[in-house]
Amino acid sequence: MQIAKEQISEFSIIHYDILDSTNSEAKRLIDDKIAAGSVIITDIQLNGRGRNGKEWVSDEGNLFCSIIISPKKSPELYSFVAVAALAESLKNLGLKPQIKWPNDIKINDKKISGVLLEKYKDMLV
Repeated sequence: MQIAKEQISEFSIIHYDILDSTNSEAKRLIDDKIAAGSVIITDIQLNGRGRNGKEWVSDEGNLFCSIIISPKKSPELYSFVAVAALAESLKNLGLKPQIKWPNDIKINDKKISGVLLEKYKDMLV
């Protein structure tokens, strides 16, 4: 978890009731010069997406968030670290997550999470 400590020593949470996509909003905020370390959260996501442009089902009550980071290491490492950290957090809650590389988490053979890492300008979302 050293990468996370290096990148996000301070962060701010930006909450929305409804968004098209947290990643899309993160990109708009980058355009508005929002600093790395911003965490974008929404209660309802209307147009979530997965890898390769696939549709992401965004059921109400799920957690939808994106984090803006300024990478100092290879971007590919961040996806790996995010998936591993999420799996470890779920283990700490007493769950038994299974990682389906490169970006999915399953519990009881059902997908519960996906990590979508996008490079935008000089940031990662």
